[in-house]
Amino acid sequence: MTRALIFEPKVTGHYLTYVAAMIPAFLDRGIKVVLVLSATAEDSDAYHYKLSKFEQDIEVKFLLPAGRYKHDALNTLIWNKSLLALLENEEFEAIFVPGGDNFPLASLFTSRRRFRRALRGAPLAYGLVLFNLHGEAPTLKQKLINKIRVIALQKTYGDKLCINDPFAFDWLAREHQALSRKFALIPEPIESFETVAKLSARKILSMPDEGRYVGVGGALSTNPKKGLADFVNALSLLKDESDLHALFAGKMTNATLHLISSLKSVFGSRLVVIDRFLTDKELHIAVSSLDVVCTPNTGNIGVSGIVMRALQANRIVVGSNVGWQATAIPMLGLGSVVNVDDPQLFAKAIINASHLGEAAVNQKGARMLEYSSKMNFGQTWLDAVGLSSGTECLKWNHVIANSRS
Repeated sequence: MTRALIFEPKVTGHYLTYVAAMIPAFLDRGIKVVLVLSATAEDSDAYHYKLSKFEQDIEVKFLLPAGRYKHDALNTLIWNKSLLALLENEEFEAIFVPGGDNFPLASLFTSRRRFRRALRGAPLAYGLVLFNLHGEAPTLKQKLINKIRVIALQKTYGDKLCINDPFAFDWLAREHQALSRKFALIPEPIESFETVAKLSARKILSMPDEGRYVGVGGALSTNPKKGLADFVNALSLLKDESDLHALFAGKMTNATLHLISSLKSVFGSRLVVIDRFLTDKELHIAVSSLDVVCTPNTGNIGVSGIVMRALQANRIVVGSNVGWQATAIPMLGLGSVVNVDDPQLFAKAIINASHLGEAAVNQKGARMLEYSSKMNFGQTWLDAVGLSSGTECLKWNHVIANSRS
């Protein structure tokens, strides 16, 4: 029986979602899974909800130290040493690191010969390694960092580098053709849920039925890259929209709650705040309750999980005109994109969208959901390292081909 290692030091729900989507495909293929996580993962809401259900079917080890540094690149130096030590002590037929964005960089500080010897010929796949590399580099410092990252990708001992952004993959093929051959394109996995009507979703969340709802969801923080301040600034201009409700749903920091509190004078009881960890189903219901889903994120220019949830719920999106969503939102018929740094433009786009009803999702949008199924996600990882199950995976061409829409 093939024995595979899934090595994931990051505890956030986003990365554990990837792990949870990989496991069923691996088990279906008859692969024995060894999952190695951070020591702090066992007590996290994300682990309890997403991964604890697999404990009878896989081997789980909570071995990795928690991140101590603000910058994950430094934490990854430690995690990479942990990975090397594990490989030297145990043998696996395949190794997967879903949250592998900084691991190629860390590999520059580890003996290539020693790591290859520890792998014993097993393929190694890193995920999300092109994180924001294809974006603009406004400073000389950022340009230098990006150049070093490209060198790391060229020299890494990873056999396959997996990314979920097809537009970033196109950039890579244009700018670094030889390097692009090391890459595999994978989907962004999404849990399958039945459609929930807006009024039904609002009743489930104990929110008033009537009126228009706009909002954001997920892990909400005041990190400027999240764009939450831009959303608040836009909403603050809408005091004359007396039937407009604003929803903030997801686990928040104290700084986030303080930022949102400024809207009480504008919205009063029409400001709805759900401050707790939301399961995938609860987040689906929250998105389904909205007339307009807002995704002002400008920092992570990759795939937006909230946009994907809006696609599944058939809800209109007003998003940032930066990165993946700048192309994906109009391409899928989901809504519009705007410069979220301009509060007046952002506010106008929100109001216009709130009167449109439901999204006009096209054929590409429907096929995007098929491509993004959890099973297809897991199978593409297996394909990347040559462990195909025999079932043909859906590729990105499935989304964009054979359609005028």
